[in-house]
Amino acid sequence: DKMIPHISPGKTWQGFAGPSNAVNNDPLARQYMPELASQFCRDFIDNFSEPTSNWPVFESDLRRVEYLNGEYRLATKQAGYIYLMRAPTCPRMDYHVQADMRWEGPAGSDIGLMFGEGARPGVVYLYTVDTNNGELFLMRFNANDSVDFLMHDYYPGTVHLGNAVNRLGVTFDKGQISVELNEQVLGAVYDLGPTAMSWVGLAGAAYANRPVADARFDNFTVTG
Repeated sequence: DKMIPHISPGKTWQGFAGPSNAVNNDPLARQYMPELASQFCRDFIDNFSEPTSNWPVFESDLRRVEYLNGEYRLATKQAGYIYLMRAPTCPRMDYHVQADMRWEGPAGSDIGLMFGEGARPGVVYLYTVDTNNGELFLMRFNANDSVDFLMHDYYPGTVHLGNAVNRLGVTFDKGQISVELNEQVLGAVYDLGPTAMSWVGLAGAAYANRPVADARFDNFTVTG
């Protein structure tokens, strides 16, 4: 299991809870991807209107994930985890991924996108926003349980606060990671190697003192 250190007040993330087919449990696990020399992936576009598009759907002691009213829903039951939902598409080299996201009811801690590199099993990247205070994170969680902050700042004028919809985007181009928020490019860092295969998906986390959070996602696309 991948343990994650405390990051900031109110966040007591203990680990990742990844996709699972289990009905009554939700084990923590690293998600390994096969190392592929090359692969062609079609563009993946999903507005969650069809519940057969193969996103994870299950309920456990930790969370419930489901298609609901034309959106994809993550309903957390316990705090202390970053909940991940990998998109049902193949890994690829250079790409652009984006999605709309919001909270239903009281806003949780963080909501955003996930991506990872097949060349370094156990490495997970998160690009998230906290809609209560306009805080933005781009983080890399490493296989040795350390975390690196690649970007961290406050954008109260750019983050749509509270329950409003935010559109997050990540572009990976030959090792450069560019992040977008509501159609604005906020910055870029170089981190991944040029031969990395990446997989993508969604992420959400509740506050330590409020374990129940209801995240909604829509209009997920990955191209390139």
